[in-house]
Amino acid sequence: MRKLPNNENKDCCSKCKNCCCEFYPGTWAPGQLTIEQIEELIHQKKASFWVYYSESDYAWLRPRNVPEEEYTIVTFGKPGKCVFLKEDGCSLPFEDRPYECQSVVPDKDNSCISIITFKQIVGYWKNSNKYQKILDKLKIDTRGECHKCF
Repeated sequence: MRKLPNNENKDCCSKCKNCCCEFYPGTWAPGQLTIEQIEELIHQKKASFWVYYSESDYAWLRPRNVPEEEYTIVTFGKPGKCVFLKEDGCSLPFEDRPYECQSVVPDKDNSCISIITFKQIVGYWKNSNKYQKILDKLKIDTRGECHKCF
């Protein structure tokens, strides 16, 4: 996984009304955050591990959806607005944003496109040894059970 240059275009971001941030938050890549940073995001209820029923052998870390009736550490792919999305765009500094979000670049018609696919970023989690260590450390399994309460 390569480091992405800051390609942020706040003008484009503030005009976007139909972006993926409104429906599915981007995904952090393994190694982008320390275990302690992940624990803190979960403790603050700002991130969840996502699992799809059809692919329940692994999970990946995304910002929390809002509004969400009840916060869960593991969620099952329900659409929703990213907790970090504000009226003028993302509230996170570029370097702290999920890798998938960093990969979004402005397109010629003031929309945006991603230079990395969702399948690629989720594949990083699926194939990462760090992923296993994170789940072991947090005592979470992909059936949605949490054995450590925050």
